[in-house]
Amino acid sequence: MEEGHPDPEGGSFEEIHEYLQLIWDHWKEMRRVMRVELGVNNSPVSPPSN
Repeated sequence: MEEGHPDPEGGSFEEIHEYLQLIWDHWKEMRRVMRVELGVNNSPVSPPSN
C-alpha cells in the first residue's frame, strides 16, 4: 500500500495499522508547527479516545 493509494483489495491489519500510524505521526508534526507559528503553548498530544 503506497501513501495515498490504498490497495483496492484491502490491506492486512498490519499494513492498515502502519498507514494510520504514519498519518498520526504526520499530524503530530503539523500540529506542533502550527502551534509554534501561532505562539500557543505546546500541550501533550494523545491519541483520540474511542
